[in-house]
Amino acid sequence: MGIANSDILHGADLDLLYEDIFEHSHLYDGGGESVYDRNAILANGSATTNQRMNLVGFKCKRTETITKATLATGTTAAGATPTVIKYGLYLRRPDQLNYDLVAQTAHDAALLVAANTNYSKAFTAPYNKIRGEEYLFGLLIVSGAAFPTLLGPNNITLTPSANNMLVPPIRAGVIGSLTDLPATFLSSAVIFSSPMQSFQVLLQP
Repeated sequence: MGIANSDILHGADLDLLYEDIFEHSHLYDGGGESVYDRNAILANGSATTNQRMNLVGFKCKRTETITKATLATGTTAAGATPTVIKYGLYLRRPDQLNYDLVAQTAHDAALLVAANTNYSKAFTAPYNKIRGEEYLFGLLIVSGAAFPTLLGPNNITLTPSANNMLVPPIRAGVIGSLTDLPATFLSSAVIFSSPMQSFQVLLQP
């Protein structure tokens, strides 16, 4: 049985269908998107390390302008006064080899300093994310003190295959030896680190 031309969805109708598929797991009334299924059980365990940017990849599920991002600490918080704590959002280029920084937060030494706490931070400028585009969200910490753990998927303590997480499009990885968010980087610069370094992110209007 074929599909009549009148039954083919496109444009705004397709956007509504796409949102309906993900509304209970990733999307919020009034705007906002969760990188991971927000109904999934979350677990403490995603570790951070000095000068290493933890990255989590996702395909955008809603076109909207976002102004901030929220991360949640686990049972361990950042110690003393970090030199750099920044969130950054990277867009995968059409060449599929490079990622460009499209949104970032300013350094804020008050981020991630208490355990089991949500930390929202505004981007330096609003950004219009596009449904269907591939992104990597990064967290960079530069500090001489203790490092926080983050809430992430419930398989956070498992050891997934590097081939599974780094095969394009990238879903989890790290870039080391950084002192600030890079403006751009090659996908080949992202390396696998075990245990899995993914973490939950809320992107919000």
